[in-house]
Amino acid sequence: MGKNSLLKSFIFIIMIIAFVTGCAEKPEETSSEMPPPKLFDVDIHISPEEIQKGQPVNIEAIVTLDSEKIEDASEVKFEFKKDRNEQSTFSYGTHQGDGVYAVEETFEEDGVYTVTAHVTARNMHNMPKSQFTVGEVDEMTDMDSGEMNHENMDGTMEDSNEGGLGIHLMGTENVVANKEVELTAHLQQGDHLLTDASVQLEIWLDDNEKHEYVDATEDMQGMYKSNYTFTSKGTYNVTVHVEKGDQIHDHKEHKVEVQ
Repeated sequence: MGKNSLLKSFIFIIMIIAFVTGCAEKPEETSSEMPPPKLFDVDIHISPEEIQKGQPVNIEAIVTLDSEKIEDASEVKFEFKKDRNEQSTFSYGTHQGDGVYAVEETFEEDGVYTVTAHVTARNMHNMPKSQFTVGEVDEMTDMDSGEMNHENMDGTMEDSNEGGLGIHLMGTENVVANKEVELTAHLQQGDHLLTDASVQLEIWLDDNEKHEYVDATEDMQGMYKSNYTFTSKGTYNVTVHVEKGDQIHDHKEHKVEVQ
C-alpha cells in the first residue's frame, strides 16, 4: 500500500471518529425546572343584588383558565357562613354549561353572609370568597364587615401571610374526638399554586406542652393532606409549616375545636 493510500485511510478513520464523537455528544442541557402551574380563575356572581330573607338567591361560580371555560370541574361546593358565626352550611353546585356552576339558596335571617366557592378542577383547587347582605343590617355590623367586602373576590385566599403565601387549612369543621379526619393545607402564591413544598403540621392541645408533628403529602397540585385523629375534646392549635428551597420558610396557626 502506497503512502497516499495510507494517508487517505488515516484521514477517513479520523473523519469516522469525529462523526461518531459528534453524534455521541449530549444535547445542550435545558433547565428542568418548570414554572408553577397557573391556577384557574373563579368568579362568583350573586343575584339579585338586593336580597330579602326568604327570597331565592342564585349563586354562580364561573370557572375559567385564561380564555377557556372549564366544563370538567370535578367538584364545586359552596360554603355559606353568616356574620362571624363559626358554623357553615354547604351546597353542591350543578353544571349549567359555559363554565358556570350554580346553586339556589334562601336565607331566613337578615345579616352579612360570606360564600366560599370550593372548586376542584384539573388536579387543582381554588376557593375564592364573596360577601353579600340579606335584608336590613345594622350600620356598625356593616362597617365591621366592610373591609372584607372587597377582599378575596378574585381567587386569592383570606389566610395569607405578609410574604404573599396563602395558607388555608381545610377539614377543621365538625371534628370529633377519636375519629380520624383528613386535614388539607391549600397553598397558593399569588395566582399560582405552590407545588413540591415540604409541609408539616404541628398539633397540640391548649395548655399542653406536648407538640406532635405530622407530615403532609401533596395529593394534588397545591393541596397537602394528612390523616389525623384528635384524641380528646378541647381547643387544638394546628400550625402549618411550609418550606421550599431557600426562598420559602413560612407558617400559619389555626384553631380547631374538637367535640
